[in-house]
Amino acid sequence: MANDIYLQSDPLPLCKVRRQTPESCFAVKILAGGLIRDHGIEQAFRAAFESIKPIGGVPVGVLPHVQHKARENAELVHRTLTCA
Repeated sequence: MANDIYLQSDPLPLCKVRRQTPESCFAVKILAGGLIRDHGIEQAFRAAFESIKPIGGVPVGVLPHVQHKARENAELVHRTLTCA
């Protein structure tokens, strides 16, 4: 991943299409394969939930050796959805 480039503007065109399509959509790779870290994670979750319909979804992978991540992600989702 050392050569990967992630621009914060990359997801914007996809978010626009996701909102316009009549079908439900999933917002995938919202953390850019681990390239978004620290304070950017909360913003990535917020942007993902803002760009999907109520019938959409946001799957997020969790590495098996990082046991606390599933709990942290659940807490982040709860904060994001209750503070919106």
